[in-house]
Amino acid sequence: IRSSPLQAEHIIEIPTEHRVDRKERSQVGGESEALLTLKTFLQSRGSGYASGISSPNSSWSTCSRLSPYLTWGHISLRYVSQSVRTKQAELKAKKKKLNGNLSNSGPWLRSLSAFISRLHWRSHFIQKLESEPEMEKQDLCLAYQHLRRQPGDWNESYYQAWSSGKTGYPFVDACMRCLLCHGWLNFRMRAMLVSFATYNLWLDWKRIAPHLARVFLDYEPGIHYPQLQMQAGTSGINAMRVYNVTKQGKDQDPNGK
Repeated sequence: IRSSPLQAEHIIEIPTEHRVDRKERSQVGGESEALLTLKTFLQSRGSGYASGISSPNSSWSTCSRLSPYLTWGHISLRYVSQSVRTKQAELKAKKKKLNGNLSNSGPWLRSLSAFISRLHWRSHFIQKLESEPEMEKQDLCLAYQHLRRQPGDWNESYYQAWSSGKTGYPFVDACMRCLLCHGWLNFRMRAMLVSFATYNLWLDWKRIAPHLARVFLDYEPGIHYPQLQMQAGTSGINAMRVYNVTKQGKDQDPNGK
């Protein structure tokens, strides 16, 4: 079974209003901004990384927010990794000096360990696309090639509602509108958006990929395509991940912020 190529009508021209930067974005580019973002993460924000990563509210500040700078080459992965390792060593040395009585070292060390782990996963997925570039065009598990691609499967009105944040599901719409406005959203909510599109709306991951690539300020192909397939359940090696969007809203944003 071979993948059918994308047709011309599937490649939509970028709308005129999206050909310039979005004024609402809170992040701007440049090495100085990247270094400042890393500095604030290691000085204060990073202590809540492990506990705050899942919520779109807390993750806004507890996540490193370095992904756009890594993607665009404004800061190197090596520099980030070495800076985190230095911070870990400092914390461990202080804890040892105080005979383990450094009260705030626990959250910091857990958070930095979790962050380093995700840096490893980032490199893993980038390497995965380089090793298997066909995953941009076809399902990793070829047995799934027919899914969501039968006559009548594609629903343009569903796609338009999803991509504009007007599905009627408040939490889904809030997450998409956040992306449209700011270009950034935490990982769990990105995964939920893909899950909702591919399972609930039964949309083809290949045809939602360009929209997400455009709105992600930190779009990285090596992460984009492996994760799309993982969340759409077409990799053949990962468990199906179907997010209950109502439960996610109650768990991650109970007050509807």
